[in-house]
Amino acid sequence: MSDWMIIGAEHRLPSGTAIAAHRVLAVADGLGRCVRQFNGLASSLDPDGGDWRCKPIGFLPSDRLRIYDTADHPYTALAIHGATRGGSGLLEVVKKGEAAIIAEKLDTSALESFISAAREAMRRINSRSPGPAGGGGAPYPFLGLGLNSNSAFATLVAAMGLPLPTIGRGAWLTPGMGRRLLEEHQIKDISGRARSRAASGSVDSPAGGGRMFPVS
Repeated sequence: MSDWMIIGAEHRLPSGTAIAAHRVLAVADGLGRCVRQFNGLASSLDPDGGDWRCKPIGFLPSDRLRIYDTADHPYTALAIHGATRGGSGLLEVVKKGEAAIIAEKLDTSALESFISAAREAMRRINSRSPGPAGGGGAPYPFLGLGLNSNSAFATLVAAMGLPLPTIGRGAWLTPGMGRRLLEEHQIKDISGRARSRAASGSVDSPAGGGRMFPVS
């Protein structure tokens, strides 16, 4: 298949409004169906289960910002503004100016290269502090005012070596979009390695990869 797309979409807050948005890094097939997402989410450690629980926004000093790939954690899928139930119709959302294509007409090898870069950035961010499932990530700023989920989105896009998309009819507020969770030299290292692997044809298949549709 040579029609894979990487799309910048929005999970609106509150739902259905244009007040604020969490940016979603979405992978879509040629029909515009979302098959995978990467999201930075506020997380707290479950003292009983010993794993992470996601929450809409962080407000406790112990809350952490972690990156999730829905291939590993399907429950972290978010409803994309304008998409139909099951994540279909992303091309129509793009046409309305409420999402933006970051990369398109990708064959499987090119897609895997980008996903590998995103996952390496995710690994580095999550491993910044100790914790289960790859680490505790970064401190979550009180009520998201600082380095937040939108900063995670911007970091992953940069790590893939792609331009940050402009969403013409996006939400009014997308705090944190101008900031990143990794240093510039780390981002260049990840994107450079991804380009080298793609050029040599030695890209590893990304973990997971089964179809995943966000809830609505």
